[in-house]
Amino acid sequence: MADVLAFADEYGQPNLDTSIDNVSTHYIVAGVIVEHGREDAQRAALDAVRGRHFQTGVMRSASIGSSDNRRLRILSDLCRAGVHALALIVDKDLIREDSGLRFQRPFRRFLNRKLYEELYNTFPSLHLTADRVGKSDFMIRFKAFLEETHHLNTLFSDSAMEWGVGREEVFLQAADVICGSLGRCFDRKKLSPRASEIKEAMTRWVQLRDGFWREATQAAAVGTADVFVSSVANQRAETFIERNRASKDEDVRRQLSCLKYLLFHKRHIDAEAYVHAPEIIGSTEVPRVMTKRQFQTHVIARLRDADVLIASDSRGYKVPSTMDDVLEYLRWTKKQVEPMVARAKRMAEAIQLASNNTLRLLEEDEFKYLRGPSS
Repeated sequence: MADVLAFADEYGQPNLDTSIDNVSTHYIVAGVIVEHGREDAQRAALDAVRGRHFQTGVMRSASIGSSDNRRLRILSDLCRAGVHALALIVDKDLIREDSGLRFQRPFRRFLNRKLYEELYNTFPSLHLTADRVGKSDFMIRFKAFLEETHHLNTLFSDSAMEWGVGREEVFLQAADVICGSLGRCFDRKKLSPRASEIKEAMTRWVQLRDGFWREATQAAAVGTADVFVSSVANQRAETFIERNRASKDEDVRRQLSCLKYLLFHKRHIDAEAYVHAPEIIGSTEVPRVMTKRQFQTHVIARLRDADVLIASDSRGYKVPSTMDDVLEYLRWTKKQVEPMVARAKRMAEAIQLASNNTLRLLEEDEFKYLRGPSS
């Protein structure tokens, strides 16, 4: 058994198109945190709150609805019952404005990473339970993310996450009420006239994380050269995006889409990681039928031609964040180009030799790059 237990629920959808009527402006994940060994006493206290306000029914935010007086009474009792919770709150419109990103896959990866960092970096020996009834694609993918990345399962737990049933687990019911209450505070489509009171009633016992999508500051330990490289790369990317924002050209739109994806990945997912071409093609406006070669020629190469800095090697592509990224790209390019130049030079020399020095192709200005530096 883990040292800390968490019971999570969610509000809204990881869909960034908030212009759709039934899509919330915010996406919220809340987890009720309980120390192992105290769960029985805490469960009894929560069940007493449930019985007081819902009799034999399930404690659910939807059952409270717009009755804010009742909601405030329930939140007050949850506070007195000793509930402690953590909530991640994302304003999806800000995500779109900040990054220009309109794609759900990297958004989910971003949330996966942030939820993981907030929960498992704070509580290394934590076991998470989420409601399996009506579970979203995000929570399914988060479980898969944990299975791939979580390396702290220890002897206490066979899995970092499992599914529970809300109607049977009062902790999940409490997480549902917390999520729904935060929705009344933040979701502009469901905003309560008493939102400030509801939020105030939760601030003492629910830790809110609602600004983590903003670009992280450079760590103090990062070298001066790395800061310079990252800054120049970001500036050139942003200049290209701003200059071509209104373009109707299909090729430019694809280049914009790719660059926004790479910039978002650097700022919000993993600044060190490269992104493979198939992931970019599958997550952006780049057509899925485009081959890797076409992607390299019509998207990446043209971004570089426009003076955008894109690093690449066998691992994929990225907007550079360190001097090593630049050096790796130069070395990778050297490995590709030097053998080609050497083969071309040998061919020209063979023709010159066979023609008894009458066909001296390397002396033509057109091919002077094959001669190498002047002696």
